[in-house]
Amino acid sequence: MLKVYIENNLNFYFEISYIWSVFCRDQKIEFEECFEVESAQFKIGTHESCNIQVDEELILGIRNGDAKLKEEFIRNQAVFFRKDGTKDYLSSSFYILSCAQELNSNCVDEFGRFPFAESFQSKLNLERVDLVSKYFNKIKIEHAVLDDVSCSTDERSAVFISHDIDLIYGALLQDGFYCLKNGRIIDMFRVFFNHFFGTPSWFNFRKIVEIEKKFGFSSTFFWLAIKGKTSSGVNNADYDISKKLLQEELDFLDKEGAHHGIHKSFSDVSFPVEMKRIRTDIIANRYHYLGLNVHKDLIVMEEAGIKFSSRISFAEKPGFRSGYSKPYLPYMFESRRAARFVECPMNLMDTTYFNYLKKSSPEAFEDIQQFIDCHKYNSVISILWHNNYISAYKYKDYCLLFEKVLAYLKNNNFRCITPKEIVKEFKL
Repeated sequence: MLKVYIENNLNFYFEISYIWSVFCRDQKIEFEECFEVESAQFKIGTHESCNIQVDEELILGIRNGDAKLKEEFIRNQAVFFRKDGTKDYLSSSFYILSCAQELNSNCVDEFGRFPFAESFQSKLNLERVDLVSKYFNKIKIEHAVLDDVSCSTDERSAVFISHDIDLIYGALLQDGFYCLKNGRIIDMFRVFFNHFFGTPSWFNFRKIVEIEKKFGFSSTFFWLAIKGKTSSGVNNADYDISKKLLQEELDFLDKEGAHHGIHKSFSDVSFPVEMKRIRTDIIANRYHYLGLNVHKDLIVMEEAGIKFSSRISFAEKPGFRSGYSKPYLPYMFESRRAARFVECPMNLMDTTYFNYLKKSSPEAFEDIQQFIDCHKYNSVISILWHNNYISAYKYKDYCLLFEKVLAYLKNNNFRCITPKEIVKEFKL
């Protein structure tokens, strides 16, 4: 057990204590915090005798959302320097993981999201790099005592598979128009018949389970509890989750080993109300359209009983919005502590490739394969595939792509992981 002293300076203690705890969990270091510097084996603070020196002004600037720090961070190629010219990997890790670059930012898109184009990842082409793990390894290597007590070993990465259920009945227009445009008149009438008299093409949850079972995987379905458009024109669900037909489908998915979460809507309806419309035991959340400010609603999620979140992601690009390839507890700047739920950021999404990057199925697979290969150890790769992309017409190639990705994961021995398992494994 490593005895660690962290200087009790209220300007930085909570931030440094937080990132140190994440570092030790990452590197599998057991430590005990001691409050007398003389009895410590490892010291963190402002004094030059400390093993890791803290720049008090830097942490204050990060906490206050100083915009100049972002410019400095980009200018220094994604790292902060101490006054003595050495690289400050611990503070840099905190800055990245806490998404501090988004503090006080007025740059948002139509869904209230921080745009990828405004990020340091975009400026430096670092969205696919697990910077935090890279810096954690540098900290360990720089300090022999940490290397000696670390129990970290390379482990095959896990995969978290999920589906956001935005639309069930949209196939009537989208698949119907696709068939008409491509001269598939019989298929067009089949889409119409299924919509009005059979099972709509995107009411395909049993097909999704069947596909995943072939490869030994299970997944989590995130459901919208609010139907219709908002006053600002944002679409929520085109289905009513309380209907008997859908509740029976959720029961079926339960029996098949699937999991359920809330896909928090664009609405003023509270988390508890929406969660009860889906299931009484919901612990997982992902915001609709990933529409969030990463520093808001943390308390609201905690109070609602959310234990697992998959919300911190860039819709426009695959990769790491918080610069880390593992689940973690987000930092709450307002209360200066770790949140009481685990964040598992989404890394790979069908809509990113189809809508934003305009990639064909073969092009998307090549890119996804490269991403997986780069992070095949010591990560949790989170993949989102919407139910409408697992269909027979407009998105047929992306349905086949989904199966191809699952086959690649199975053939390369990736284990599947659930929200409950992630919470258990990655809480501090």
